[in-house]
Amino acid sequence: MKPYTITVDASKEHPEILDIQDAMQQVIDYFDLITDDTQQHVIWKLSSARTMSPFTVTGEPVDLRTKAGGYGLIQDHVTKIRAGLQRLQAGEDVGPDFPEEKRNVAVNLLMRNVNGIGTTLLSFGENDPVVEFDQPTAKRSIKVMEGKDDELYRYLFGSFSRREMGSMEGEIVDVATDNNEPAIHVEDSLTGRTIPCRVAKEVQHDIERRLTAAHVWEKRRVRINGELNYDHTGKLIRIFGGRIFFVESVDVSVDDIHDPDFTEGLSPREYLGTLWD
Repeated sequence: MKPYTITVDASKEHPEILDIQDAMQQVIDYFDLITDDTQQHVIWKLSSARTMSPFTVTGEPVDLRTKAGGYGLIQDHVTKIRAGLQRLQAGEDVGPDFPEEKRNVAVNLLMRNVNGIGTTLLSFGENDPVVEFDQPTAKRSIKVMEGKDDELYRYLFGSFSRREMGSMEGEIVDVATDNNEPAIHVEDSLTGRTIPCRVAKEVQHDIERRLTAAHVWEKRRVRINGELNYDHTGKLIRIFGGRIFFVESVDVSVDDIHDPDFTEGLSPREYLGTLWD
């Protein structure tokens, strides 16, 4: 199969200037979009890079277990990404099959096309049409994506303040739903509040296999990675596209962490004073 390629061209306002940071980040976001996070053994091999403007980078998926091409392992994911971006190019939303955790990545790629980059060409294979975003198309696409997101968020919990990618740790208290979507309810270790964490579609089957009733009864400690959503007061209220990682607890005694030489002879007050200084 033909490798995947991204071409980044400078803005018409400054046709001879292509910002290195913008161009590189655009490439990173493109390959982030077409990376299937459930296939952790598949990486993107750099096949070629043409540094003259327009900047062009080509990559091939490689299965580290066999050192062979990984096209078949990521094809379903790439198909969803390509279809969603083609819908955006046509003025429509990405659709329900577009991975939730990749929406912010797509928005960031589009935002860069509005500020600094003139045109981005995305190629997904030999027989597939190239997806192109220029500044007008990118502006329209951003409005389509953010408009739908804002409407959904307002419906779910009124006004919201901000969203960011991150993680939280806590204890599983329930496996249920959130607005009819599969979710895990986790008690935040910092605030004690129960946070609904929607599960990313592509890892639902894996979580079904790994998660048991005992994990809920024992309040198993976990770390949830995803899109953190905060209300206008700064409180975490929901996580989208969540991925679950079990946190293994280790029994530690005072003797295990006792270190009489830690402050190098200073008293606690003197040692803290040096830190503040």
